[in-house]
Amino acid sequence: GAISAWLGTPLYMVKTRMQSTSSTSHLAVGDQHRYPSFVRGLTEVYQRTGIFGLWRCAHASVLRVSVGSAAQLSMFSKSKDVIARYTHWPHKSHQVSCCGSLTSGLFVVA
Repeated sequence: GAISAWLGTPLYMVKTRMQSTSSTSHLAVGDQHRYPSFVRGLTEVYQRTGIFGLWRCAHASVLRVSVGSAAQLSMFSKSKDVIARYTHWPHKSHQVSCCGSLTSGLFVVA
């Protein structure tokens, strides 16, 4: 989780900048980045700020994803145990895995 968050930081940054760009000037707030394409956005960030600019604020997403992944994986394991204990389904069945996944996802979101 942490490695994928770190690797995906440049992509996420450019995607967010492209989505938050206002089409009209009277609605524009903050810095507006008008990239004609995703690749051009990555190129412009690299040209302006260098390689380290692509990973600016990566630590925040790494921490967020690490905590979320740890909580979800531990909750998935525990919920599978509880579901298998209180149902007639075998522990390694698809039903137990699906319900455990749903439970852990709801736990992380809440």
